[in-house]
Amino acid sequence: MIIYTGDVESAPSFLDLGDIYLNFRQVFLSKFDGQKMYEDVRTKIKNNDTLTSEDVMKLILSPLTKKNDKQKLVEDAIELAKEVKDEDTKNLMIAGIIAASYKFIDGDYLSKVERWIRMTGLERIFDDLYREREEKIKMLKEEEKIEALNELAQKKDMEKMGAINELIQKKDMEKLGAVHETQKKIASNMLKKNADVVYIMEITGLTKAQILNIKNENLIN
Repeated sequence: MIIYTGDVESAPSFLDLGDIYLNFRQVFLSKFDGQKMYEDVRTKIKNNDTLTSEDVMKLILSPLTKKNDKQKLVEDAIELAKEVKDEDTKNLMIAGIIAASYKFIDGDYLSKVERWIRMTGLERIFDDLYREREEKIKMLKEEEKIEALNELAQKKDMEKMGAINELIQKKDMEKLGAVHETQKKIASNMLKKNADVVYIMEITGLTKAQILNIKNENLIN
């Protein structure tokens, strides 16, 4: 299932990759009345009524139903959650709102909420969020590195093509085959030793796709 925030009103419900066809279940929060969701929960909190899990989710998702003014909606939702008397429910609501709306929250307000959370002993919420953000940044850098290495490998392939033409002209195909087999052998040995794919790309000059093909051909786990 894919849940879209209020910024998205429609999107393709499938992904066609040729041999693979994926169908998605979709939920568009733009179709929900976030203000009514907020008011319903607000009324129950003011009346000291017992909150259900559905009420908790309503307040958590209410800021995400709108295309604009998300910051104000986030602030209103968090301030309302603070009024909940049951500590576990209150903590769950605030943690959920911050996690769901993290990238929309203004930095100054986030710092204010962080100070309040640390005073209440819920600093784990922010520790987990910061750790998640650092992992995403690390993953992004790793993907950028792979992309750069792929580009480098492709550039080397173009250079190799020029060399191939020369080898063909010189009828020296055996030498060319030997060079490629050596690269494959090195990559295969490194895979058997569980070497990182990025490192193998750096050493052999092969692309990620070529290395994965070698891995599959040799049935290396």
